[in-house]
Amino acid sequence: TLFARVFSKVKGVWRYTDSTFSAAPLAATLIYPGNGAVNVDRSRLATWTTLPNADGYHLYVGSTLGARNLLDCNETQGTSCALGNLPVGATLFARLYTRLGGVWRYADSTFTATPIAAELVHPLDGATNVDVAQPFQWTTAIGAEAYKLSIGSTPGGADIADSGETASTSYLATGLPSSGILYARVWTKLNGTWARHSDIMFSPETRNDVSSIVTPVDATTHFNTLQPFQWSAVAIARAYRLTIGTAPGGSDLHDSGEIGVTRRFVPNLPLGVPLFGQVQAKIDGVWTASDFTFQVTGNTVSSVNQVKGALWATNFVREMASDDDGRPFGWSELVRSVAPRYNALDTDYAATLLHVLGEVNILTPARRLQVAFNATPSDVHTLVEVVEPNSLRWIVVDPTFDVAARRSDGTWASADDISAASLTSNWSAISYVFLGTAGDAYVHSHYLDYPLLYLNVYHEGQPFVPGVGNSPLPYLEPVSLPASGVPASYVIACSASASADVVIDGATVLVTCDGIDSLSAVFAASTVAAPGGSPDAFQLGRVTRFVF
Repeated sequence: TLFARVFSKVKGVWRYTDSTFSAAPLAATLIYPGNGAVNVDRSRLATWTTLPNADGYHLYVGSTLGARNLLDCNETQGTSCALGNLPVGATLFARLYTRLGGVWRYADSTFTATPIAAELVHPLDGATNVDVAQPFQWTTAIGAEAYKLSIGSTPGGADIADSGETASTSYLATGLPSSGILYARVWTKLNGTWARHSDIMFSPETRNDVSSIVTPVDATTHFNTLQPFQWSAVAIARAYRLTIGTAPGGSDLHDSGEIGVTRRFVPNLPLGVPLFGQVQAKIDGVWTASDFTFQVTGNTVSSVNQVKGALWATNFVREMASDDDGRPFGWSELVRSVAPRYNALDTDYAATLLHVLGEVNILTPARRLQVAFNATPSDVHTLVEVVEPNSLRWIVVDPTFDVAARRSDGTWASADDISAASLTSNWSAISYVFLGTAGDAYVHSHYLDYPLLYLNVYHEGQPFVPGVGNSPLPYLEPVSLPASGVPASYVIACSASASADVVIDGATVLVTCDGIDSLSAVFAASTVAAPGGSPDAFQLGRVTRFVF
C-alpha cells in the first residue's frame, strides 16, 4: 500500500489531501519455484503470477543470468510451463518476461533442483579408472527418509557391497575388486518403502575394450547390403560410430556419427572393389577403434531383414528399463526421454524406439501410433508402426510390451488388423510374437487385455476425440453393487450426469464419465460400492479378458 499526499498553496498557506493506492507490477514473478528455492521438484510445473492486461509471458531458464540454454517455454498466455529435464544440484537462473502494452519486461530469480530419486555423483555412469578407495556419493532426493547403496556384478545386484539403510549421502565400500565392470544402485526410501532407485555402470580400471565387426566378417568378398552391418557390444561404451570409405580410415562412403546401437543398414555401396570399414566405441570419452575390409557383391533390398531390424530395435528399447518397476537404466537412451519423471511411460518407449530406428537406418518409414480401449486420455496407449516394404502395409511394433503381431496367414499385422479382430471378437485371427526373454509377462500384468487396446486406432495425423469411437460395452461384464474380491479392472457408466461419486477400496472418489457411451476411464479396485448403498447414479462393469 502506498500513501499519497497532495499539497496546495493558497494565499501563502499549504494544505493537503491524503489518499492510498497499490501499484500493479509491470512484470509477473515466479510462484513455483520461488526465488532462492532449493530442492525444487522438476516433475511439477513452473507457475507464475497473473498480470492484468498482460499480452503474454515467456520463461527462460539458463546456467547463467539471462541465459536460456536449459529451458525455453516459448511465448504463452498461460501461467505455467513444464520444468522438464533440468540439471540437479546447480544454481539455475530463471528469467520470466511479461509483455504489457506491447513492451517486454522481466523478473529474474534463482533456484536449485533436486531429483525425485537419488542419483550418484561419484562415480558417474560410464566412468573408468575409478578410485574405489574413495566414498561413493549421491544427491539428496525429494521426500527421502533414507538411502541404500548396493554394488554388484549385474544391474541391481548387491553381491559385492551393500551399505544398508543410511541417512547419509555417501558410503565407503570396502573389498571392491580392482578390475572388471561393476554396477551401482542407490535406493531412495519414501513413505517407509524402498520405492525408487537409479543405476550406473563403472570400472575401477582403465578400459580399452574394442568393438569388432561381426557382419560382414573381416576380409569377406561377398557382402550384400540387404543385411545390416553388425558389431559386438561393449557394455561400458556410451556410443559407437561406423565409417566406410574407399581408403583405410576413410568415411567418404558412410559416417553414422555417434549412435547407440550395434547394427546399421548402409545401402548402395560400390560393387566389386575393396572397401574399408571402421567401428569405434566411446568409453569414458575416449574412442577405441577396429578396422575391417570387405567387398560388396549386391545391394539388394530385403523386406524380411528390415522388419527383423525393427523387431530387434523394439526389444533393444524395452531392455533399457528394469523389469521390476520400469525404471530406465542410467546408461540408456530411454532415461533421457523419461527425466525428470521416474518410470518410463509408453510415450517414452515409443519416442525412444523412433530414435533408435533412425540410428539402425532401417530404410522404411516409421511413425507414432495411438490406440485406445475407451476414448479417454487415461485409456490411450502409444506405440510405433513401420512400413513393411513388400506389402507397403503399416505394421505394429510395441516397445512397451515388447511385442509384435501376426495375422492368421502368417504376415505381420497392422493396428487395423488387430482392431478388426477385436471388434468382431475373432480372437484367433491374430497371434502375438513376444520379442524378449520376458515373454508375455508385460501383457499379462497390464490392467487391460492387450487386444482391447485396439478398439479405437489413431494413426499419426488422425485426431483423438474424447468420447467418440467404438464402444467398450461389449467387452464389459455387468457387476452388481457392491463388488468385492480380487483386484480387477472396472468401468462405470453414469446414469444421470457427467460424473458420479464411487466408493473405491473404501474411499469416495468423484469419477468422470467422459468416455464413449458415458463410460469412465478404467480403474483398478478390490471393492467398489455406491455411497449410501444406492446404485442409482451409475452402473458398474468389469473389463473382460479374452486372450491374455
